[in-house]
Amino acid sequence: MISSQVQGVNAEPRRSDVVLWWLGRIVLTLCGCFFILFGIHVLVSSFYLTDPALFIMSFIASTMIILFSAAIVAGLIAQMIRALRPGNDRQSKEMNGDH
Repeated sequence: MISSQVQGVNAEPRRSDVVLWWLGRIVLTLCGCFFILFGIHVLVSSFYLTDPALFIMSFIASTMIILFSAAIVAGLIAQMIRALRPGNDRQSKEMNGDH
């Protein structure tokens, strides 16, 4: 059974659900930051390679790692900021037309 059916449509989420949501976002943000640092490490290491083909492959791979990780971290941070704003529920309902 869906939790919204058990709690009711307009019911507040349980505290454990909120804590798990925040914990998940924080863990994913930390993982994204790790991959940004890993991508920077691969980028710096690619400049010490002597083979031009390996340099190009590792350079492109590292920039893609950094790009994807930064986009994911930015999205997660935007979600967390949006969740912290006061009046979050009212604004989202008005944007969706659910007065």
